[in-house]
Amino acid sequence: MKLIKFLKKEGYKFRSRLSPSDVAQIRKARDYFHLTSLIPLILYYLKTSEERTKFPATISFTIRKGIPRAAHHVLWYVSTCNDLICSCKVILKHVFTYMQTVKAFGLVFDV
Repeated sequence: MKLIKFLKKEGYKFRSRLSPSDVAQIRKARDYFHLTSLIPLILYYLKTSEERTKFPATISFTIRKGIPRAAHHVLWYVSTCNDLICSCKVILKHVFTYMQTVKAFGLVFDV
């Protein structure tokens, strides 16, 4: 119960520090993140990466090569950058450092 109360309190503090433009930026990042799953899937089934597609196919299978892979990576990077731009204004320094590390590892190990 203490953890739940702590998380609620911290969440309230975080949200209270957000400006309307920050909220818009977070929504934009969320929308790009959702597109990260949708656009590569559509591109895969449009046969942009291989002639014979499989159905059903997992996200990891559909983004393994070609245009769907590139689209996934670009959308993921854009969503992460949008999130970082907003979050750096209102979060603690060590949390921001962690978020930058996640972004860096994603770029290094996935490209």
